[in-house]
Amino acid sequence: PRFRRIRAASEAYLYLAPFLIGLFIFTLYPVINVFLLSFQSDYNYLNDTYSGWNLENYRQVLSDPKFSQAIRNTLLYVLAVVPVSTVLAVIIAWLLNRRLRGSALFQTAYFMPMVTSITAVGLAWRLMYNQQYGILNYVLSFFGVSKIGWLTDPAWSLTALVIFGVWNILPFTIILLLSGLQNINELYYTAARVDGAKEGRIFRRITVPLLAPTIFLVCIVNTISSFKVFSELYPLFKGD
Repeated sequence: PRFRRIRAASEAYLYLAPFLIGLFIFTLYPVINVFLLSFQSDYNYLNDTYSGWNLENYRQVLSDPKFSQAIRNTLLYVLAVVPVSTVLAVIIAWLLNRRLRGSALFQTAYFMPMVTSITAVGLAWRLMYNQQYGILNYVLSFFGVSKIGWLTDPAWSLTALVIFGVWNILPFTIILLLSGLQNINELYYTAARVDGAKEGRIFRRITVPLLAPTIFLVCIVNTISSFKVFSELYPLFKGD
């Protein structure tokens, strides 16, 4: 029996070995390496040389006013993008799950950002944000709004990034929520309609509570993703 237990455990570790090796090479090692590099002063990437080990890199970063501003802007970005994208995704996923006419076309439109290069999308949004001939300012002009420097005025830059971030994060969020909606037993809805419940009440009392675990997962994933925002910044602001 002992030999069988050892053999069973060995087989389990053998099956897990490729995953564990990949996890170490592509996840754990880079994290450990970056942590060690942070203590090396005057590190030269090409020659793999450094002058010594100290906390100089941390001192420079913490004393840089741009660092605190970056932290503040990142927190504001996360606090804006995650709630807005989650609320919009819940509504859109609920509508798509109802299988309304033309829902297939809307699904394709909403999921397009997932199969499009973030650089190409960013450049397209950069054109839409253009102060002189961008489509956003063109539409706003019909409401008497003067031209806004979305990417040139610091007062509007974060708003422009939030709008783009919400649009970019919606497809993945909708997919997760749509999957959660499709796993809800239809018997709950049938029983509620038999009792005369309206659609709004069904949505609040049945859909949202049963979808809460998926919503929580979405919020966690989107928060992590939003804190790592970088790809969106580069094409929009030319790396500035």
